[in-house]
Amino acid sequence: MDEGGSTSGRGVRWGGAASGILVATVVSGGAGYLVTALAARVLSVAEYAQFAVFWSVLYAVVGGLGGVQQEVTRASAVRAATPRTRPIAPFAIAMALLVGAVVGLGMLIGAPALFGERAGAFAVPVVVGATAYVLVATVSGALYGAQRWRLIAVLIAADGLARLAVVVVLLLLGAPAATWAWAVVVPFPLVLVAVARPVRRALAGRVFLDAPYPAIARGAGAAVCGAAATGLLVSGLPFLVRASSPELAPAALAPLLLALTLVRAPLVVPFLAVHSLLITRFRGVTRGLARTVAGACAVVIALCAVLGLLASLVGPWLLTTVFGPTFRLDAPLLFALVATAGLVGALVVTGSVVLARAQHLGYALGWVVAAITTVAVLLTPIALDARLALALAAGPVAGLLVHVGSLAVGARRRTLSSDRSESEKGNER
Repeated sequence: MDEGGSTSGRGVRWGGAASGILVATVVSGGAGYLVTALAARVLSVAEYAQFAVFWSVLYAVVGGLGGVQQEVTRASAVRAATPRTRPIAPFAIAMALLVGAVVGLGMLIGAPALFGERAGAFAVPVVVGATAYVLVATVSGALYGAQRWRLIAVLIAADGLARLAVVVVLLLLGAPAATWAWAVVVPFPLVLVAVARPVRRALAGRVFLDAPYPAIARGAGAAVCGAAATGLLVSGLPFLVRASSPELAPAALAPLLLALTLVRAPLVVPFLAVHSLLITRFRGVTRGLARTVAGACAVVIALCAVLGLLASLVGPWLLTTVFGPTFRLDAPLLFALVATAGLVGALVVTGSVVLARAQHLGYALGWVVAAITTVAVLLTPIALDARLALALAAGPVAGLLVHVGSLAVGARRRTLSSDRSESEKGNER
């Protein structure tokens, strides 16, 4: 059977593909939570502080490099080789070397401030991890383009489980924090080697890039900008709250950061997990696109609004019961934290459509404007709860407006181009 190959007419249904990838994401994410929890339990306070900074830096870079996967997804095509197509491997190697050089320069400058005396011990794994992840992102993007859903799910789950397994071994050996850094990085190339055979069978001689390398690189650059802004809106929110409210006492800050990490992030991450899948879904769709996109956005927003109402009813009691009275939050703020996650989900949907249309500038601008708007509102001199709720709503709404505007402009250009072509054909007759 042609695993996941929808091009053969025997592929997994799109809904089943989304479910499988979401399950794999939950497995991988759960493994990641266990890794960080084990590190906090086993390492000394000083070692854990260094490890936590390393983890944050590495996954901030990885989050931005997700843009490479998105662009490869958009540009990959299952077809026979032609003079216009390009093999994927040279692009992957060139991008990996470029990213390694850029991240290496960044670590050369910033590692001493981030890691202190152990700068080299942690900076090198960051560079190696970023370089290796470019290969993971490229392979994943090509698999999305080929609609190999099961293989994608295996790759996602195996990455997290391999990381957990390596860390457990280090735990038994009593390894220091710097060795744990390598344990986090090693699964990137390890999993690629483990799945090399089925990946080669799925992609070799069948999947190609549909544009010249420079065009793909430019598109990947724009997608990386958008992905970096996405990371700021998701994993960067605790940092933004802290940076915009330096006067906050730990007792006031702690419950907010806890809620952003444990309540809001688990809602947003699944939306991001199906981003490449949505690009595949919308690529080439023309009829009924506006209705489909509007319906998907409405469902996501309505779902999060219902979950927000539920959070406002039971959240205050649950937080204080599990974590103590220090972690109490008011019901309206909990509603805002959860409900506005739906706006980020809608932004993922519209961003997928914009990127599927190869409108890279519009895609990146949408996320960048959303991030800038969020930061700007957080810096306004109003009460923190109101400021946070407004920022979480205003940022994604601003990004949605940019994406919708970009789609409208693109549709208008395509209509004018089509009318011009028809006119030229009429004149030839």
